Amino acid sequence: MKLRKIPRGTFWIGGLAAVALCLPLTTLALEAVARNLHVGPIDSTEAQLLTFAAIFAGFPTFLTGGGVARLVAHRLAETETPRAGRGLLVAAVAMGIGGVATALLTALPLGGLPEKPARWWPVLAAGLIAGIATGLAIGLLVAGRTIRYRQRLSGSY
Repeated sequence: MKLRKIPRGTFWIGGLAAVALCLPLTTLALEAVARNLHVGPIDSTEAQLLTFAAIFAGFPTFLTGGGVARLVAHRLAETETPRAGRGLLVAAVAMGIGGVATALLTALPLGGLPEKPARWWPVLAAGLIAGIATGLAIGLLVAGRTIRYRQRLSGSY
């Protein structure tokens, strides 16, 4: 039997963590941007934002989180001595970009983007912050699993 490079279920852990964290964080961030900066879906409630986030951005966010988790696991598997800090950095950068897409997929159907793309920066920044926070969580989960998996394979507990 061929040994696996990364632990089983890595994609699922990343995808579920992204849906559980990124969608609510994006909802809260978009509401804060709309209330304080008057940019984005101003007249939408939290429930409407979360519903639209789940409908329009739920599956893409799941796929993004799963891909980020696999990316982190493979980058850590490439090194001789994997470090959790590298996993956190890779996941934060990758999921930060995914968070921007999640914010756009949530705000766009609500009509919450200004007409000029130059004024989209608050929505994009809100998505970036939510994505980075989610990426740090995914990186921590996956790095911990990958390091334990590598120790188990090598026989050193």
